[in-house]
Amino acid sequence: MLEISKTNLTPLAQNAVRRLATFANPDFYRAQAMRQPVYNKPRIIYCGEETVDSILLPRGCRESVAALLTDAGCTVTFDDERNQGKRIRVKFIGSLRAPQSEAAKTMLEYDDGILVAPTGFGKTVIAADLIAKRKTNTLIIIRSSSLMEQWRDRLEQFLTVKAKLPPLLTPIGRIIRRQHRYGHELCRDTSQGYCRLRTFPDYLG
Repeated sequence: MLEISKTNLTPLAQNAVRRLATFANPDFYRAQAMRQPVYNKPRIIYCGEETVDSILLPRGCRESVAALLTDAGCTVTFDDERNQGKRIRVKFIGSLRAPQSEAAKTMLEYDDGILVAPTGFGKTVIAADLIAKRKTNTLIIIRSSSLMEQWRDRLEQFLTVKAKLPPLLTPIGRIIRRQHRYGHELCRDTSQGYCRLRTFPDYLG
């Protein structure tokens, strides 16, 4: 998350910062157009959080925040406190098609980003290639548990991981309900399960 101090920011400026992480809820307008109940659907979705002293925004808002504050005459500096993870010995043993290779090359130019591609494009294979190039232990957040085995199969197919493992650990693990089979180098979890976790092993960073 980006933590932006409220100090020296007027209420108007704070609201401008908050709007960077705000978007219209398509479900609300879809239901409204179909004359369905909208009482439990917010018109606007806000992806930020608040503390007494700070506004917390998703990391993807970094460039927008910098541009907004710079245009307002502020001097912007970032203190990077992200966990840098740990280096792993991993090799990609597959091959990418030209469009996949171009997508992977573009993704590597940035610290974060979103790859939008149709079904069958090979997003999982691209992710495996990125993991091999970054060579950093990785937690993979998956939308649903039905995709977890698919990810495991693809990672085992396209990656060779070399590591000395503590007892009961595998290179590629999973987190599901209360049965946490952590992978020492790569680990998978659903977005819902990840949000319910309270602690992680040290080797996951």
